[in-house]
Amino acid sequence: MKKKFIIVLGFLIFTAGMVVSACIISRFIVKVEQADTISVKGFAETPVISDYGTMNITVKAENEKLEAAVRQLKENVKTVKAQLVKAGFKPDQIEIKPFTVNNEKVYDESKGKYIEVKPQKLRLSQELNISTGNVKLLKDSSISIQNCMGNGIMLDVYGPFFYVSDLSKVKLKLMADATANAAKRARAIAGRGGASLGKIVKASQGVFQVNRPNDTTSSSYGNYDKETIEKSVRAVVSIKYKLK
Repeated sequence: MKKKFIIVLGFLIFTAGMVVSACIISRFIVKVEQADTISVKGFAETPVISDYGTMNITVKAENEKLEAAVRQLKENVKTVKAQLVKAGFKPDQIEIKPFTVNNEKVYDESKGKYIEVKPQKLRLSQELNISTGNVKLLKDSSISIQNCMGNGIMLDVYGPFFYVSDLSKVKLKLMADATANAAKRARAIAGRGGASLGKIVKASQGVFQVNRPNDTTSSSYGNYDKETIEKSVRAVVSIKYKLK
């Protein structure tokens, strides 16, 4: 009985040893398989120049009577538009929106919501939207248009904002350059370890960053600087290669 127990115990120890050995071997194989790949990031950056821009001007007027307020607003809009045309904008580049009456709202705690309050004077506003490919003119006029305020015209200027219309073409070129940069990095690392680069196993594209020159700010959602005419577009790719 004792001899039989020793035999069974020995068998169990042998079996357990085989299981442990198998686990160690399997883990070693996984590590070797994972070591057969290399993951790198590729970067590419290029300068771009905005080729069109926009600017929004809100002209205001106020009076106790609606008719007088409307009349004053029309005169103000006419003056601002004339100033824009004089600056060099074409009439078809200036879009005039319908005017709106701006009612004042205050929070009523008893009702738990905002309610409109009739002001002493009616406040009217009208938007002028400008779109043009002459970005230099747009930049220069954004300052000169504020001179209308010196003539008693109330207005708010939003912009100018500058954009790149063919940014999709720039992005395609950057993707190719970033991929080439990733391959160069991977070859350098693999070569030091005595390996060579194989095919791409996995690739992912990061977000594009459109910043002002020499600005390295990044965002997980991507940046798009609209305040400068000259910009810098940056692309990042993450690529995993098979090693040979």
